[in-house]
Amino acid sequence: MIVWNILLTNQAEADLRGIYEYIAFELLQSGTAQKLTRRIIAHISKLSHMPQGYALYQKEPWKSRGLRRINDGNYAIFFVPIKSKQTVAVIRIIYSGRDIERILDDMPNEISLNRPNSETIAALQEIADMRSGKIPKQTASVADFVKEMGE
Repeated sequence: MIVWNILLTNQAEADLRGIYEYIAFELLQSGTAQKLTRRIIAHISKLSHMPQGYALYQKEPWKSRGLRRINDGNYAIFFVPIKSKQTVAVIRIIYSGRDIERILDDMPNEISLNRPNSETIAALQEIADMRSGKIPKQTASVADFVKEMGE
């Protein structure tokens, strides 16, 4: 089975951080914030297998650009599979109660991709630890991490 790389845009990483900070610091629910962000990261990690199996976002111009959407509870995760590079670019993570169309329309045409930072990798490792009981070695990317978890 082909394992796709997963990259987060700067905006997607900021979205995830914003979700955590809002719940932890505004709603004063740090435990809930931690569980939710881990759950979202776990959902994103599933994109490493058959990301093109998820439905296209039906609104234009996004549909013709290959944008796809998956939902995780009250959050929509938008991503684009880049087949030539076997890479999934996570574009945005948006609370479903927001005006998603406006937010997408306000996105710049250029998208900056990030390798996940050490906090994201650590969260992915914790999820894997809970699922498998094994402790993975430090990895350089989400794709390497997901590959290790498949072994």
